[in-house]
Amino acid sequence: MMSSAAVGAGNEAPTFNLVRWFGLVSACAIIVLAGIAAWSMQRFMTENILARDAETMMLFINSIVQDEQAEGYFLGEAPARADRHVGDFYAHLGNMPGVLRANAYNLDRQVIWSTNPSLVGRVETHNVELERALGGRPVVESGYAGAHDKPEHASLAENGTFFVENYLPIWSRSGGPRAIGVVEVYRTPEALAHAIHRGRQMVIAGAIGAGLVLYCALFWLIARAARLIEAQQRELIATRTLAASGEVASAVAHGLRNPLAAIRSAAELSLDGDPAEQQRLLREIIADTDRLEEWVREYLHYARAEAVEPEPLPLGPVLERCLAQIAAQCRQRGIEVVACLSPDLPPCLAEPLLLGQAVASLLTNAVEAMPDGGRLCVEARLKGEIHILVRVMDTGPGMSSSELQSAFLPYYSRKPGGLGLGLPLARQIAQRLGGSLELMSLPGQGTEARLLLLGAGS
Repeated sequence: MMSSAAVGAGNEAPTFNLVRWFGLVSACAIIVLAGIAAWSMQRFMTENILARDAETMMLFINSIVQDEQAEGYFLGEAPARADRHVGDFYAHLGNMPGVLRANAYNLDRQVIWSTNPSLVGRVETHNVELERALGGRPVVESGYAGAHDKPEHASLAENGTFFVENYLPIWSRSGGPRAIGVVEVYRTPEALAHAIHRGRQMVIAGAIGAGLVLYCALFWLIARAARLIEAQQRELIATRTLAASGEVASAVAHGLRNPLAAIRSAAELSLDGDPAEQQRLLREIIADTDRLEEWVREYLHYARAEAVEPEPLPLGPVLERCLAQIAAQCRQRGIEVVACLSPDLPPCLAEPLLLGQAVASLLTNAVEAMPDGGRLCVEARLKGEIHILVRVMDTGPGMSSSELQSAFLPYYSRKPGGLGLGLPLARQIAQRLGGSLELMSLPGQGTEARLLLLGAGS
């Protein structure tokens, strides 16, 4: 039985640096989220500032229209009645701070006044912003000169200058609130541009600060969690090392019991045998004693050494050696042993000690299941193209379905004084060698163990 530490040696999985990957991924995620949040907040802030500015300016211009009694000019009334107030109204409009151009439209979309006299009389037929303003809603456009100037904006401001274009409805107080015209104002408001720029800076600074605070908090949390995980891993490794030592000790104890049983059987038989038989039995005792010493040495070697890769191994000698180890017990119990090995059996991929341990455990379980004698059959043959099947069959009392389910649980045994490690160790060995181990049994019909191994040519 290989210890857990030995099995894992030489096959360490790639380590995952939790702190490094969290730092990279979280930094990218926070940067993206902070950028989206800052952009959304900047846009929301800019749109709201410009909307409030447009509403304020619309109220201001409408108050001028009312004070100067200039509604008639938009309604096409006789100039003699309205002209006396129009000059003052447009003088106010054209002299507003930052105004570069101003146009006044009537309900027919005709320019009735402009700071550029050449535009007076022109009719705007495809102006979406003007249509929306005539519907009663102020329209705001902003940007930087030279970026996407309209033809009528050419040469109004230097490239890169922040501008605002407003289409402001003019309301009539007589006959109910309705739009009687539109005033278009194209201006470069320095104070407004400074406020928007300052607001954007504050939004960016806030997003960066919030992102840094969030990143530092999460990084501290994950770094602390990583340290706790590392500490727990060290404790787990120490615990697994102790558990592995216990498994090795249990495996050694289980492996020693089989030769000790053979030694006892040989000693009991030698008490009543003739001198020649006694000599043979004494030689078996000496051989089993030497085997015990070799097993202890090999178990300790496997407990300390790194994992050994399976190698091509002839299966026949392993089976013969394991059968020889139980020969004395079989004679003492009156068990008939039948071995059937396929002559064209190829080598299997295995480790000598591990495979011998697995086969010995299966044979020992079969012998101990027949205390009053019976028949033990061992068969090895090819199965498919890449597997070798070893079958160990006894004529013992068999096992129930519940006993079959518990057979591979560590420390479960039906035998008095049994450790319950033979079958679990055998299955672990089979799986480590790339194979499998299954039990088939019915009450009163014996038990069959099927050990599937990989062939050396697979």
